[in-house]
Amino acid sequence: MIKNKKGEFGVISLIGLLSSSTTSTDFWDETAIAEIDGNVSDGQEIIVATSNSDYTDGRVYALDGDTNTQLWSNNEPNASEPPSVDDVDGDGTKEVIVGSHDKYLYNINSRTGAKNWKYQINNHPHAIGPYRSTIFDINNDGSKEIVFGEAGDDGSFNGRVVALKSNSSLLWNSSTTAVQGFQTIPAVADLNGDNDYEVINNDF
Repeated sequence: MIKNKKGEFGVISLIGLLSSSTTSTDFWDETAIAEIDGNVSDGQEIIVATSNSDYTDGRVYALDGDTNTQLWSNNEPNASEPPSVDDVDGDGTKEVIVGSHDKYLYNINSRTGAKNWKYQINNHPHAIGPYRSTIFDINNDGSKEIVFGEAGDDGSFNGRVVALKSNSSLLWNSSTTAVQGFQTIPAVADLNGDNDYEVINNDF
């Protein structure tokens, strides 16, 4: 449900947008709001990730924030996690970064909905995720990085925090691991004032 500046409420619904091929009821995860269509005069857009209850099917949608019109959808991410939106590579077009339970992190063009790239976290049979991501220039090189956590589903996989460059190449894996991994969104800050950023994440 949304509220406009006049105090009027409206409901955004994905009824009719969800694929009939889903194996169980779809539900929303957290949404992102950003200007992605290049037209600042019509307000911002809504990017939402969906999944079904057994995490076997999902979609990422972009909706017009004023009319609820679907701008695009991408059905490749399987059981999508909450999206992050930013101009990761500095080309003037924002990217939608979303993790999926198929062990891939997806970079999606926010204008068209087309996949730019996907990154596989690992091949461990009990790994899931990747989860929520933070986009930030963590190493002060003038280019933004994508930081996210891996996770596991049964305690046999110790997940790490991962940082990717904008082109999907690996910047680093954390030396610290956690049983069942990291499922919260990473926070980034210069905690001790040394001009180097620290990444803080909670284990599961």
